[in-house]
Amino acid sequence: MRTLAKRLGVQQSSLYRHIASKEDLISLMVNTIHRAAFHSVAPTENWRAFLVQFGTAFRAGLSRVRDSAKLCVLAGPWPDKVSEIMDELYLPLRESGISMQAAMKVHTAVVSFTIGWLVFEQNERFNNHLAQMIDFSSDFDLGLNALAKGFEA
Repeated sequence: MRTLAKRLGVQQSSLYRHIASKEDLISLMVNTIHRAAFHSVAPTENWRAFLVQFGTAFRAGLSRVRDSAKLCVLAGPWPDKVSEIMDELYLPLRESGISMQAAMKVHTAVVSFTIGWLVFEQNERFNNHLAQMIDFSSDFDLGLNALAKGFEA
């Protein structure tokens, strides 16, 4: 928080008026990336296609932030905002004809796959090792599509 306050040219105590903790700040950052990915996906009647587009956009957004996958795992969701945004986030899936419970399950699976993939992709040692066997971009697409096709409505 100290470094952020310095970069912003404000006192550290000023940040705490808006954000209670470092964990909340990280959760807010991750939530912003997540929502941007969700809103970047064009509406579609095919919920599987929506999930693939979302997963691709989420990976792209996270890829722009150093160590973002680790941040996702460490911080988790921002508790004050989860219930507030759930309906909004699941609406495109619900409009495609799947239940709220199914929407939560498939969304969670895509988020988990994406974050897990990025943990390896953003780790230099794993990246160097795995890059000898796979292409991170095309094989992410392959895995994401396989995951989406395997879901039942």
